[in-house]
Amino acid sequence: MKIQSEALVNGNTLKVYESVGFTYLFGPPQFTPITSGTFTITTPLGASQWNIANAVGHAMYRHSGGLSGETFEFFDQGNPDDGKTGYDRDNDRVYIESFSSNRKYIIVHEFGHILAARANWCGSSSCCAEPSCAANHDYYADPDNCYTVATKNHELHSKELQSSAVWEGISHFYAAVAFNETSESDCVFVYYKVIDWNLNEDPADLQENAGSPVSCESGPTIAPNPDYLGSYCTGILDNRGTEYDWLRFWWDLTSKENVSVATIYDIWDGAESDDWNATGEMSCQARSPDAACADDPATRLFNSAASLGYESEWVSWDVYNGVHR
Repeated sequence: MKIQSEALVNGNTLKVYESVGFTYLFGPPQFTPITSGTFTITTPLGASQWNIANAVGHAMYRHSGGLSGETFEFFDQGNPDDGKTGYDRDNDRVYIESFSSNRKYIIVHEFGHILAARANWCGSSSCCAEPSCAANHDYYADPDNCYTVATKNHELHSKELQSSAVWEGISHFYAAVAFNETSESDCVFVYYKVIDWNLNEDPADLQENAGSPVSCESGPTIAPNPDYLGSYCTGILDNRGTEYDWLRFWWDLTSKENVSVATIYDIWDGAESDDWNATGEMSCQARSPDAACADDPATRLFNSAASLGYESEWVSWDVYNGVHR
């Protein structure tokens, strides 16, 4: 007997499996299904599967990103390749390992990745018909001093190439907008890694992991400038960004300028992130000719917003939040 959690929400199907294979055996070995009547079984599914189902169902109920008719698959296990939580772009599914399965912001952040990938599939191109055409990104951007842990360059406030910063930032935003009201000014995003906002390795400044809220409205209390990259990161800043700056930018766009979440994903789609190479430049293989092909991600996103009639809303907040570079 195979069992999965399945929900139809805002025209999209959400499926949560215990693991790859998801096969369960119920009852004694001699059990034979009957043709009539009722037989009650108790599933061995633990709380984590229902945590995942509740989190993604809630997020989709709040915001579908303008998508309909899509099926999203989630697995209550780490990726078989590395045991980690994450969006598996090659198989177009999301894995949630045990550490993450009771942390709704992590679950919905990963949901945000698959949602962004689906929003950007063009369908007409043989490339874009495949999940491997989700946004390419490279986290390493000569982060200089702009990280908390020297062995990591994928953090909320680390300096990253824009291809990565915006890919993570829009997923942070999706989690934030799922659990906050855009009409209110106290938006928080709960982050699970250590953050050293002042980048001085002082233990007193560390915001410890697993449940520390950060503001979507402005910079952190200890480092209040909205443009975190420009205020705290050194070295090359062109074509660089931070996930935190992009989180706040997307939030300002929807909460201050009333740009809908569906429109934000239209902007993302128009920037054709599936054509980005790892450093954020455009390969142009799927769409040619394209005069904007050499533009960096920030420019591509701006051009997309302008083409949809949101240029003034964009420029009101991109430099303010430091995502314009």
